[in-house]
Amino acid sequence: MSILAAAKHILDYCGSNDLIFGNNSEQIIANLNNLITHLSVQFPKAQIGYFSILNYPQKQAAKQLPIIEYINIHMRKHSGYRYYYFEFNDAVRNQEKWFADDGLHLTPNTYEMLNKFYQPVIETWAGYSQYNLINCTKNRLPITFKRNVMLNLNNQKKPLISLLMFCITLTFSSLSKATSINDVDHQEVTVWSQGVRLAADIYKPKGLTADQKLPGILLVPGWGGSKENLKKNYGPHFAELGFIVLAFDYKSWGESDGPIVPTEALIYSDEAAKLDINVTHIRKIVEPFSMLADVRAALHYLGGEPQVISDNLGIWGTSLGGGLAMIMAASDNRIKVLVDQMGPVNYAHNLREMPLAMARKIETLTARGVLPAFPDATMAKNPALKGYPNWAAMKRFNPMDYVQQLKVPTLIIDAENETLFDRTQNGVLLYNSIKDRLDAKYIAYPGGHYDLYKGDNQKAAFKEASDWLVKYLVP
Repeated sequence: MSILAAAKHILDYCGSNDLIFGNNSEQIIANLNNLITHLSVQFPKAQIGYFSILNYPQKQAAKQLPIIEYINIHMRKHSGYRYYYFEFNDAVRNQEKWFADDGLHLTPNTYEMLNKFYQPVIETWAGYSQYNLINCTKNRLPITFKRNVMLNLNNQKKPLISLLMFCITLTFSSLSKATSINDVDHQEVTVWSQGVRLAADIYKPKGLTADQKLPGILLVPGWGGSKENLKKNYGPHFAELGFIVLAFDYKSWGESDGPIVPTEALIYSDEAAKLDINVTHIRKIVEPFSMLADVRAALHYLGGEPQVISDNLGIWGTSLGGGLAMIMAASDNRIKVLVDQMGPVNYAHNLREMPLAMARKIETLTARGVLPAFPDATMAKNPALKGYPNWAAMKRFNPMDYVQQLKVPTLIIDAENETLFDRTQNGVLLYNSIKDRLDAKYIAYPGGHYDLYKGDNQKAAFKEASDWLVKYLVP
């Protein structure tokens, strides 16, 4: 992309070869949106144009013209904000004389015709007449394109318009190449939640200008998860797609502070006062309502970031974070899309064997000082789960209570062999509860809970999540 650095206008044609490789219309639309987002981030000062997919005779023979029309209608409908739509078929109109014998490629005479046909259209769009319409095939692209760029830079006083006339197979991997925070801009920030300092990371696409605004995504970690876990496979990758991303550590986890408990009663004071006292710093507490307050604080921080479109936010939560993300998506109208990955959302079922009377007794004994103010190792029941859960609070916590308030497109990703909870009473139940009134999708991948964080499962789940977020956040 570096050869486009001097371009003021970028006009691209792509999507056709995706049909050859069997991609459906929704996949191609998501890929096109990814490309436009990527170009907008890499070249924030350039205007972007998009040529419709041609109705090739070869596509007609393959009965793919309805798919092409569907894609073109979608791209035309959403033009104007991020790109300008050019209807390519007005010039060619599926006439065989403009195509080579294979019914797919254009002839040299066709490119001459297209230069004449689109000259007034492009002049109106760009405001001047010097431009190049270049036929860049896969083998000639680096040489032909670079030569034309250098010619214009050396001989033209006006800015270069680069018109890319080539078919490419746009795969997700070609757009999301971030492998570490070195590939995006990364900043460590502090989020305040209920008076406690939370450590957080913000990821942004490189080269983002101060006046450029992008959608935001909040990443909500799971039980025992942290922002460090999200650094390798999630945060930078989402930012590479054209989002501003925030990940954080819950209170008492990772780099965040935890509650402070004085070892002795404090001296009475009417006003705030500095004290030199001994305290216990509480760590690794799993308390869903405290965690929910952290999620809310992180969302407010993200929404207040100057380069974020504050009312166009997405939320992605994994494991326990999936249920927390669901509640936030149902409670805050700034959130426009939800991804729930392996979220236990039905604690009424998950903790059905724990009597309500037991939960009340735990809270009573805690209030009376018989039990510790915060859970300790005696509350750890499952060695696979880190930390010390507040089971009484978990008993009262139930994201499914918010299902009727959920009004945003929702992607639910599960592990087929989930062992931490019954997915049919959680992810599947959530999907069945909303599928008739919301745009919703349910996917289950082979393996257990932790298999979704590695290998092909992680890559596939990330691609589904990223396509979903791009689809509903990118105009």
